[in-house]
Amino acid sequence: MASILALFVLAADAPASAPAAAPAGGQASGSMLDMLPLFAVIFFIFYFLVIRPQSKEKKKREALLSAAKKGDRIVTTAGIHGKIVSTDDATVLVEVDDGVRLRFDRAAVWQVKNSAAEAATELEAAAKAP
Repeated sequence: MASILALFVLAADAPASAPAAAPAGGQASGSMLDMLPLFAVIFFIFYFLVIRPQSKEKKKREALLSAAKKGDRIVTTAGIHGKIVSTDDATVLVEVDDGVRLRFDRAAVWQVKNSAAEAATELEAAAKAP
């Protein structure tokens, strides 16, 4: 402990190094205008790698939730499987067993398993295949 304290005392007693000489004209060498293209490149990389794919996934999910209709088989985010009995703007009524019905927010729907959705995913897979 004493040796650590001694190092701090020695560091405090050491003479400060001379400040670097400022370049002629009084401007710093790394001005903001020099860094602007770097920030632009970083923003475009961030946009194409993060923002754009995330917005595509959001649109795809919104389309999936809005297309859910009566009779579709679904899986919720909690893993509950069932069939949609009725829907309204914000919720779905899901029958999970004979006479057992649960009401969920539309946001709780993770997957919709119906013939139209399965056909659409098959078409997307066929379009992506070379």
